[in-house]
Amino acid sequence: MIRSIRGRLTLVLVLLLSAGLVFVSVGSVVLVRRYLSERVGSSLATVASRVTAGLAGQTGYELDVAQLQLLIPVGNTAVLVDTGGQVVLTLGTGRADAGTLVAAAAGLTAGHTRVIERPEPMVVALIDTPGLVVDRVTPAGTVHAERMVVAAPVAGDRGTVRLITLVTTSGTLIAITLMGLLASLLIRVGLRPLTRMAHTADAIAAGHRDLRLPVGGTGPETEKLAAAVNKAFDAQRRAEDRLRTFVADASHELRTPLATVNGWIDLYVQGGLRDPEQLDHAMVRVEAEVGRMRLLVDELSLLARLDAARPLARDEVDVVGLAAEVVDDARVVTADRGIELTGAARAPLHGDGPRLQQVLRNLVGNAVQHTRPGTPVTVSITVRPEHVDIEVRDEGDGIAPEHLAHVFERFYRADPSRSRDGVGSSGLGLAIVEAIVAAHGGTTGVTSAVGAGTTVRVTLPATRPPAAPDRSGTPARPVAPGPVR
Repeated sequence: MIRSIRGRLTLVLVLLLSAGLVFVSVGSVVLVRRYLSERVGSSLATVASRVTAGLAGQTGYELDVAQLQLLIPVGNTAVLVDTGGQVVLTLGTGRADAGTLVAAAAGLTAGHTRVIERPEPMVVALIDTPGLVVDRVTPAGTVHAERMVVAAPVAGDRGTVRLITLVTTSGTLIAITLMGLLASLLIRVGLRPLTRMAHTADAIAAGHRDLRLPVGGTGPETEKLAAAVNKAFDAQRRAEDRLRTFVADASHELRTPLATVNGWIDLYVQGGLRDPEQLDHAMVRVEAEVGRMRLLVDELSLLARLDAARPLARDEVDVVGLAAEVVDDARVVTADRGIELTGAARAPLHGDGPRLQQVLRNLVGNAVQHTRPGTPVTVSITVRPEHVDIEVRDEGDGIAPEHLAHVFERFYRADPSRSRDGVGSSGLGLAIVEAIVAAHGGTTGVTSAVGAGTTVRVTLPATRPPAAPDRSGTPARPVAPGPVR
């Protein structure tokens, strides 16, 4: 089996052209053969019509040998037979044997023909000539002929057909060979842009990440292919860059708590924590840092599951009820703020209740964490025919325009010191929000103005069919909502 595109294209093109040439060649030979055969039949039919036309309506039709000779085409042989089946006269310029022709005409009816091969290929026809009288020159006298057998040689016609077959076959083979070579050359030239693309792709794979496939001057098909492949390379590079950034940020986030835990352990090993109160304080700090690492690992694991498009639980949930629980919890944690829930009294949709509640917790938690104490926060839910809108607004300092487009990026923090708890966040809260909302088929957005506050908007489809249970046959077990971030 031919594996290369060039070889397959060449083979297909040669086969198609060969089929066309063979069809034309065979058709030409058949048409020539039919023409020659019809010419012989027409010649014999002409002889029969002339003879029978003279006999029509007469009891006797007398011709001399010269007149009858004119009716016989050149190269044909005519044999006149009497009522007893005896040969009475042989005419024409052919070399056929009279006895052979009479034997070949046995059983024929008038107007029909027969092909014989010996002594040479001939077409034999029988003509009824009752009452025909022929005047002979030598020896003098007349003969009566009841039938005439006419034979036309076809050896020359068959030779012509063989010659035409040989010429067309040789020409076809030569044409197929030349067309195969020409097609291979043309396809090689036509596929040259793909060859250059392959070399460029190999160079990119070897480490030259800034190279891209040539686009201009290669034709619309290859230009479209090159543009699509370049987009794929760009997307791969962006993904690799995001992965490197993600790994670097994750290692950076884990480095600080690990260093803190390692410092307290070293201090203990070196005997610097002999006082029980100091040891208790060290354990509290180690526990706090371990909690930070556990929280970060859980968030990374959640993002990994969402990136892998694992199915979420699909139940009918009331977004207003979920938001009310989140607002009540936030009011207890931050009693100095005014946190309000407004909008619809009920907003049902199909989704993963714990994950949607985590979205609300993260949004409210971010609004509380990144604004000054006492800043009011409003959660607004609006039910529309096709979707449910969730808005979390604060009246804080707002976000600078240069940072606004990056707030949903993982580990992105415009200013690590902006956190009001003095600890800082992991930078994954809004990234988790975006991932959960996207898994539900929704969208996220943010608007902000410096000094006028920030609004984060989440749009979820109002109706979603419940998902099928997982492979175990049971719905996914709800996961406890995470803490406010």
